[in-house]
Amino acid sequence: MVDLAYVVIPSLLAIGLMVLVIRATGLSRPIVLGDDNLVAQSIDEHFEGATITRLVRSEDGNGALVYLSGGPFLVLVRTLGDRLVVRALAANALNSLTGEGNALTIVLNDFTWPKMQLHFVDAAAREAEQKQINNAIQEIAYA
Repeated sequence: MVDLAYVVIPSLLAIGLMVLVIRATGLSRPIVLGDDNLVAQSIDEHFEGATITRLVRSEDGNGALVYLSGGPFLVLVRTLGDRLVVRALAANALNSLTGEGNALTIVLNDFTWPKMQLHFVDAAAREAEQKQINNAIQEIAYA
């Protein structure tokens, strides 16, 4: 029993120390898309040479839709902890696009990308964006 204490107590102390270091360095803070610059920077890293024609951020700062020219036409950006995940949409990637109130739910056919919700100012803004996405998907399908 004493031997177990020699293993468990230092392990718990090490875990506690790691948690304190992560908190002190700020690595545990999630990213919030407060402005377009962070999204634009991420797009530049992933799609070199593509030009952003339109960028729509979710009101809660957890995601963005980016319309591009000269490359994949529609890109989803979402926050995942302290990182940004970027996904270009192909025509067959979209499983469903539903809206309720000011929330737009995007579900892809890819199990690695969980459903994404974007929040808009109001239902009218959400409906307008839903139409834009449908048009972009049609454009991608026939490109």
